[in-house]
Amino acid sequence: MFTTGENEQKAVNLRANPHCALTTGTDTLTGVDHVIEGTASLVTDPDTRQRVATAFEEAYGWQLAREDGTWHGMGDAIRDGTVQLYRIQPVKGFAFSVGVEPAQTRYEWS
Repeated sequence: MFTTGENEQKAVNLRANPHCALTTGTDTLTGVDHVIEGTASLVTDPDTRQRVATAFEEAYGWQLAREDGTWHGMGDAIRDGTVQLYRIQPVKGFAFSVGVEPAQTRYEWS
């Protein structure tokens, strides 16, 4: 899941075309990078938003909770709908390991 503002370019693009790719990886020359391709849908269910906000707070701690944190207040913004929350239904996924022995793997969901 991921968030964005209602008027951010990401949200504008997803309203026009919900097909997208979500990427994540490391900022080093070793590790694993992931790419998930699928369809994004807006999450409006309050119970789901509550669970996701709590999970984000548990995962990112002070960055979401303290005033000097990178995403201060994000948990509350997810809960109250100030930011849009999206879920991706994956179709394909890729994992790329980087380092001494590079490798890649492809996944598919139906």
